[in-house]
Amino acid sequence: MKTTIKRKQPTLRLKTASAQEVMDFGDAFSDDLEAPAPCDGTTELVLAGRQTVGLVSYLVRNYELIITQLYVAPEFRSFGLGQQILEILSQPEDVLITRVIATPSSAGYYEKLGFSPDMGHVILAKVK
Repeated sequence: MKTTIKRKQPTLRLKTASAQEVMDFGDAFSDDLEAPAPCDGTTELVLAGRQTVGLVSYLVRNYELIITQLYVAPEFRSFGLGQQILEILSQPEDVLITRVIATPSSAGYYEKLGFSPDMGHVILAKVK
């Protein structure tokens, strides 16, 4: 007989991150954390109690939430935290559409949550 262990989903809160906190968090997960997309909006640490479990960067404009990075630390994955973060961010009534700038490795995750590729937009980059 197989028993399943139910993992409790922690309650999350978001805290605006200083540049130093973002750098410290990124340094701790440099092997796993992909380079963030540029964001003129807000970057927040994701906290469960006092523990920093992730990082999210986003901006809101014209009824649209644009998430440029959503990262959950490896030891906190499989708890549904990514989905909970998306729900927290999209709660305001003035958010009618949520867009995620996904990496190739994360696109499948977002598709499982109901996101679909936005064929009208192509993101290009040029480095000097």
